[in-house]
Amino acid sequence: MQRLQQTGKLHDISLYSGVGPDEKPNMVADSKQLNELVEPYQADGLRHRYRLFEGEGHVSVVHPMISDMLRFILRS
Repeated sequence: MQRLQQTGKLHDISLYSGVGPDEKPNMVADSKQLNELVEPYQADGLRHRYRLFEGEGHVSVVHPMISDMLRFILRS
């Protein structure tokens, strides 16, 4: 990320991530940590969306995530 930040190319990158809170605890923790790591780069042009899908687990998160992800992609 720092290398991209230096080249000014962060505005060319979009990152979407999401997880259901009923996943394994390490998956939820890792997704939150990833969000915390990339969030500061939004000020440099990174387009980023993170979402915790309440009440969803490993299988049930797929459909709401796809819908939200398509909105994210098409909004660009």
